[in-house]
Amino acid sequence: WRICWCIMADHNKPYIFNNEQIYEKMKKEIFVPAINKFNVPKEEQPYIIEFFTRGVVGIVSAWLQGDCNESIDNIVNIILNCVGLKK
Repeated sequence: WRICWCIMADHNKPYIFNNEQIYEKMKKEIFVPAINKFNVPKEEQPYIIEFFTRGVVGIVSAWLQGDCNESIDNIVNIILNCVGLKK
């Protein structure tokens, strides 16, 4: 988890570890196609994508700051619940 902490510790500086390029690739190949399935208007898409990605980063950051005391499965369930995908 220490490697993850190094990456997440400074997520406001995306140039570290080439995060910006990785994020843009993920946005293009994952987020935009996924959001298109929900017929979200193009002008709203950047805001929706930012909301979800920053929220997930916040959850992971809180988990790391808590020394990863929760199980990964629990964190995944929390994320799914927050984005409305958990039944």
